Amino acid sequence: MEPILSRAKDREVVSTAHGGEVLKEVIYAQESGFLPEGQITQIAVGRFPAGYTEDNTHAHRTMWQLDFVIEGEMTCVVEGVEYHLGPRDFLAIPPGMAHRQLTGKMPVITFYFGIAVS
Repeated sequence: MEPILSRAKDREVVSTAHGGEVLKEVIYAQESGFLPEGQITQIAVGRFPAGYTEDNTHAHRTMWQLDFVIEGEMTCVVEGVEYHLGPRDFLAIPPGMAHRQLTGKMPVITFYFGIAVS
């Protein structure tokens, strides 16, 4: 087996389901050949602007969402409970839990994994 190199910087940075203001530099694991179907679905750096409020409370039916805050502070509301996150904080949201994200006065940068479950 050979190592696999995929460069997110070579991909188009696109807005996501989180709203037009949120940008993710995404590498999709299956598309890149990292893992077999059904494991890590995506690896991303998310960039949330200051004053962002996600209107779309949503849940991922078959995926864990793992967020690691690199820079800034944000609030994740999971099933109505607020989690205040800052640099080096990690939040794992299990499949099926409704959640949304909000930022304060500064932009936020997160490192994000989506891990599928069967």
